[in-house]
Amino acid sequence: MISATIIVCKDISEAVDFANELAPEHLELAVRKP
Repeated sequence: MISATIIVCKDISEAVDFANELAPEHLELAVRKP
Protein backbone atom coordinates (compact mmCIF):
# COMPACT_ATOMS: atom_id res chain seq x y z
CA MET A 1 0.00 0.00 0.00
CA ILE A 2 1.71 3.10 -1.18
CA SER A 3 -0.97 5.56 -0.08
CA ALA A 4 -2.18 4.04 3.20
CA THR A 5 -2.95 6.04 6.33
CA ILE A 6 -3.42 4.92 9.93
CA ILE A 7 -5.82 6.95 12.05
CA VAL A 8 -6.22 6.26 15.78
CA CYS A 9 -9.55 7.29 17.31
CA LYS A 10 -10.54 7.54 20.96
CA ASP A 11 -13.65 5.38 20.47
CA ILE A 12 -15.79 3.68 17.84
CA SER A 13 -18.10 6.69 17.59
CA GLU A 14 -15.23 8.95 16.56
CA ALA A 15 -14.06 6.33 14.04
CA VAL A 16 -17.53 6.09 12.49
CA ASP A 17 -17.87 9.87 12.23
CA PHE A 18 -14.47 10.14 10.56
CA ALA A 19 -15.19 7.28 8.15
CA ASN A 20 -18.53 8.77 7.12
CA GLU A 21 -16.83 12.04 6.22
CA LEU A 22 -13.93 10.44 4.37
CA ALA A 23 -15.10 7.45 2.30
CA PRO A 24 -16.87 4.60 4.13
CA GLU A 25 -16.58 2.28 1.12
CA HIS A 26 -12.80 2.13 1.64
CA LEU A 27 -12.89 1.60 5.40
CA GLU A 28 -11.11 -1.18 7.28
CA LEU A 29 -11.35 -1.33 11.07
CA ALA A 30 -8.94 -3.10 13.41
CA VAL A 31 -10.58 -3.17 16.84
CA ARG A 32 -9.93 -5.00 20.11
CA LYS A 33 -13.59 -5.66 20.91
CA PRO A 34 -15.78 -5.84 17.80
